[in-house]
Amino acid sequence: MKAGYNVTLDIFGEGTQLEYLRTLAQQMDIKEYVHFNGYVSDLKDKLRKYDFFLLNSENEGFPNVLVESLLAGTPVVTEDILSGPRELMNNLKRVSYITPMENEVNIYDKGIICTDIYLGMKYVTEQKVNFNIKLDGIKDKLDAKNIGEEYESLIYD
Repeated sequence: MKAGYNVTLDIFGEGTQLEYLRTLAQQMDIKEYVHFNGYVSDLKDKLRKYDFFLLNSENEGFPNVLVESLLAGTPVVTEDILSGPRELMNNLKRVSYITPMENEVNIYDKGIICTDIYLGMKYVTEQKVNFNIKLDGIKDKLDAKNIGEEYESLIYD
């Protein structure tokens, strides 16, 4: 790209912001670096080929797409949004969002959580961090049987 980084942006999905994003890419003169892929049913297979998955969202319920990315072995870069990123980076342990992050960019084995998405992207492009994604607690805790047993214990205990 013009700033000296060799990057492309692949956007998946057909959400309400699609036309806005197409227009924005055109206006910013980066259309050749942005690929709009629409809906895909095999996202996990697609995610395997990327260096990073970028979640640029102001809020989420539980960001399933981050789990999909991690299960594909693709590190994530995300802002510190409520509900999801901190738990995933800590193998789904309960965390407090009242406590601010230690740094503007926090580095984990699974990726980066940052206060501003531009800081996170700048960090990964300049530092060339190698991530070693460990999914120890995530696979077990997201197993359907374990989730069912946890709900059952909430109801009957």
